[in-house]
Amino acid sequence: VPHGDSVLALGKAAIADGAPDIAKIDGLPLGVTRDLGNPYLAPYKHFIDAPFKGVVSAPGFPGFRPDDATALLRGAVPGTVRRTTTLHVDSTLDHAGIGNIPFVVRQANAASMNSTFWIMEMEEMDAHGHPLLFLQYAQSILLDFFDKGDGNPGKVQWPHISINTMQKVSEPQPSRAKIEMTS
Repeated sequence: VPHGDSVLALGKAAIADGAPDIAKIDGLPLGVTRDLGNPYLAPYKHFIDAPFKGVVSAPGFPGFRPDDATALLRGAVPGTVRRTTTLHVDSTLDHAGIGNIPFVVRQANAASMNSTFWIMEMEEMDAHGHPLLFLQYAQSILLDFFDKGDGNPGKVQWPHISINTMQKVSEPQPSRAKIEMTS
């Protein structure tokens, strides 16, 4: 969440067998014409037509597309998922919300935030005989920037989307976790 904001997000947890169903998150701005011929959307169209692949050249790598920001998550976990714990939080639920300082409200008001975390236990085992664990997340914050150009009331909302995939690599080593105090 941008600096100057305070968020209270509430949600729920669920455990299910198998891999998660990661929904598509569209990162195109809301409140503008969705026509990709619109010059306002030219940077988005560029990366829809030619997804950003960075330095990855592996066959089948989809690259990043702003109209499907979670596509990278769906193919990122190697192996077979045995069980998934899903945690979902949302700032638009009753008794939740976002408080912003006045400067942020005027410049880039954070209107809402939702985030989903998937903790995946794999069939494959690590060197110690424990199931491999992966954590994936997708967070979407809607930022209100400026008045809509079509004469309709309200602001153009830009999704600020963060995604990641992480693998737990080892148990902490007791000798490394110890902090030595000197006087």
